[in-house]
Amino acid sequence: MSKYTTEVRFICEQKADLEESKGFNNVDTIINASWDKIFTTNVTFFDANYKPVICKKILKHYYTREIGAETVGLWLLWMNERLENIMPYYNQLYSSELIDFDPMTDVYETREYERGTTGEEGSTGANFMITGSTNWDLYSETPQGAITNIENQTYLTDARKVTNNDQSASDYENSRATTSNEVYSETVTGKRGSGSFSSLLKDYRDTFLNIDNMVIEEFSDLFMGLW
Repeated sequence: MSKYTTEVRFICEQKADLEESKGFNNVDTIINASWDKIFTTNVTFFDANYKPVICKKILKHYYTREIGAETVGLWLLWMNERLENIMPYYNQLYSSELIDFDPMTDVYETREYERGTTGEEGSTGANFMITGSTNWDLYSETPQGAITNIENQTYLTDARKVTNNDQSASDYENSRATTSNEVYSETVTGKRGSGSFSSLLKDYRDTFLNIDNMVIEEFSDLFMGLW
């Protein structure tokens, strides 16, 4: 029974349009029917669907506690004002926990590499063209011979054959220097720590529960300290 003010359960039952108190088995049904008549503020939540979740948790946690105000109206004002003041901060906490990640993975590393190489490709060759001429240097000390004898290379005192060769070469393909860059990345994911997979999943689930408890605790001073 209430000694100083009134208990939260009586307020919830009245907001749920009940004419008499109900027992433990009806607590969730009563809160479902009354939470949005107690928390009437339009305060923004990180997820609109999470507003009834946290509001119901607050009421259930303090369900048998006496309100810390002289009147229900004053207490309702304080409750809605408190929710408006704290949610901007807690919205950030909730949102940060919604970042997509795998709770079964405790390592995620991406390494990027870039390597450059320089080398030679192709071959060097030459296309040769040979041109030449042959000259004869004919000499005779026999004046009795005719010029035709010299041309026919008969009765010669001395004869020299001179051959000239001209060689020209052109490269048909020069060596080609080539440079190549290799860029690749390596991603490493998995579990590296000593903790078990079940402990990782528990830690992930506990994160939201811990934030919920922090929100609930923000309302503790709005209730009587003795119960």
